[in-house]
Amino acid sequence: MTPPQITVSCGRFGSGKTEIALNYAVQLAARLADQGISPLLVDLDIVALYFRTRDRAEEIARRGVETITPFDAGHSIDVPAISPRIPGAIEQSKRPVVIDLGCDQQRSRALAQYASSIDRRGYVMSFVVNPHRW
Repeated sequence: MTPPQITVSCGRFGSGKTEIALNYAVQLAARLADQGISPLLVDLDIVALYFRTRDRAEEIARRGVETITPFDAGHSIDVPAISPRIPGAIEQSKRPVVIDLGCDQQRSRALAQYASSIDRRGYVMSFVVNPHRW
């Protein structure tokens, strides 16, 4: 089965969406390694940066996943800014993309600006709910 071109993991703070996105990207990398394809993990959870994908970037890079974070200047900077690498990652068609996205109005705007590219490539979106969190 061919993985979707773009997979979006979204949900509220504490739902587990980042863990799901990370683990899916790592599993996808393992599945596609024999084809020489590595997925891109895009961190678009740019408003409330509690558990950040970028904190695990080095670890998952060793497992074949390239991480693109909102702001590439440093790990300790929390700025709601979009790296210019993000649109390039979404628009390219050679590698699958996994997007970690919080779900509220501000975060949805971050994704909406790429809607036509995402729609053109094809996507699967999962809304992650943790019934034990709320």
